[in-house]
Amino acid sequence: MATTYSLEFDSSSYQDKEQTIDGITIAYRAFEDIVYVANPANPDRQKLNIFVPLSYYDNTKSGKFDLHSAPIFLPNDVGGYMPAAAGEPGPGWNSPMNAAFYALSEGYVVAYPGVRGRTEENGKAPAAIVDLKAAVRYLRYNDKTIPGDSEKVISNGTSAGGALSALLAATGNNSDYSAFLDELGAAPARDDIYAASAYCPITNLDNSDTAYEWLFNGYNEFEHMRFTRSADGSRVGEKVSSTLDDSQIDLSNELAALFPAYLNSLHLEDGHGNALTLEADGTGSFADHVKQYVIDSAQTALSDGVSLDKIKWIELQDGKVADIDFPAYVAYATRKKTPPAFDSTKLDTPENQLFGNKQNEYQHFTRFSLSHGTEGSSLAAADRIKLMNPMNYIGTETSDTAPFWRIRHGAIDRDTSLAIPVILATRLRNTGYEVDFTLPWDVPHSGDYDLPQLFNWIEKVTGANEASASKPLFEKQFSLNLEATQMLISAAQSKAEQMGAKISAAVVDRSGNLIAFERMDGASLVTIEVAIGKANTAAQLGAPSSLFENMINEGQTAMLTVPGIVPLQGGIPIYHQGSLAGAIGISGSSGENDNLIASEAASFFAE
Repeated sequence: MATTYSLEFDSSSYQDKEQTIDGITIAYRAFEDIVYVANPANPDRQKLNIFVPLSYYDNTKSGKFDLHSAPIFLPNDVGGYMPAAAGEPGPGWNSPMNAAFYALSEGYVVAYPGVRGRTEENGKAPAAIVDLKAAVRYLRYNDKTIPGDSEKVISNGTSAGGALSALLAATGNNSDYSAFLDELGAAPARDDIYAASAYCPITNLDNSDTAYEWLFNGYNEFEHMRFTRSADGSRVGEKVSSTLDDSQIDLSNELAALFPAYLNSLHLEDGHGNALTLEADGTGSFADHVKQYVIDSAQTALSDGVSLDKIKWIELQDGKVADIDFPAYVAYATRKKTPPAFDSTKLDTPENQLFGNKQNEYQHFTRFSLSHGTEGSSLAAADRIKLMNPMNYIGTETSDTAPFWRIRHGAIDRDTSLAIPVILATRLRNTGYEVDFTLPWDVPHSGDYDLPQLFNWIEKVTGANEASASKPLFEKQFSLNLEATQMLISAAQSKAEQMGAKISAAVVDRSGNLIAFERMDGASLVTIEVAIGKANTAAQLGAPSSLFENMINEGQTAMLTVPGIVPLQGGIPIYHQGSLAGAIGISGSSGENDNLIASEAASFFAE
């Protein structure tokens, strides 16, 4: 007889732990291996780990929060719609620490669920999203005994995990999932969340094939990684270049031709109320809209000191990105997948397995691939396909969609079409939700690469800095006032302490005039002038001081003769409503660390 698990949180079952990564130490209380449903289909998988900053148990605050007010960070480790175990804080893939470690260091409670996945008999769609909903219900059901604020749950994931984060946020409390949750014995509570962070979400699967070919149609060369086992059993990756054959080119042409009708059926609008549409040939205002995101990405990189001079498809004028050759950009990004990219006619993709069932391990989920595929293949049930696409639920009367969203898709990520995250972000904005969406420059398919910026956004949307927002931090002429400079310096010193650095911090107004300066105990005297110089350099340049360092390293030594310029990393400009308001300069650690500290302090005012 199957075991029935209690839905009551046991606050007495824990271990106190400590970890140090990259000079940052966290002490936390770990409540682990909590089965979060009463009747699990897989009790080894459907587990939840909860981590709480240990300082909260001394009745002290950790950052801006306490034991009851801390938002709950809900990451998942799903990739490729595979099963994922309940995670824990530790090293990261794209940064020294993972998001859970960083969250704890910033004072958040972390709830890290395991979920079922496509390779398990009971892990086909919609198992993973049902599990995440059940985990949220468990948190809210035990709100009085689990630390943190269950009304401020922020999900996070990458790739398929990013898609699940978006799906969780879009479908809050929707009854379409109720039967699956009831079967598991999920807690009788709500499953809506407060905010979602989604890195490169592999979502909108039933329209991803047409979107992929809309972008890559005509680009027949493709690159992918082929993995083999070496003699010692280790996994070895090799980049392989190939060319689409004639039958694949025909499929690409057919799929690309289908995308405009789907896009136009969405009735999307830009920020000015203009319709975003496509002509039959794939051109139109939506294509221009996608292109503008790439231009904005290049401009951000240029403003951050990245040299773009050698990229021929970028047109620069007066130090700005004036235009890009979009077809050349697509060629630069390079096709990765063959058509159909997701619902393979050969039934051999992860997504085909995701939509399988007990009778058929792999199934189609689009009628196009069913009609072009192997005879005798089957189509997944329509309700299962619907349950995996957030576009079916955003803003509907039967869903409590999260109000706050952060979406990141690398500018050279070709695991899905750029159209997919643009459609998601645009539909959310059109429906009235707050969306922070960008295409980070030259970033491939990956996530959690900008954790300081992610948690600055979380702090902003959860209202952690509401008290400081009650008074204007900028004067009418958009120069920093004294309160703002003190907050900047405090943020910089807090980051420096985490990193074990002794720094001097200087803040100047938009003209480079010093407003405030502080030197931490133990910081060298030489850091005083250097910090002020870096701040002045960033203000005069309107760009990071590292730009001058890069120019000099590239041979432009004449820049050394510019009066008052300190060509070193660590000076960051601060903008407000598009206008330069001032700059901060940091000195005392390595150039890279100085720049990181200054960037994190400046990002407090990012808009």
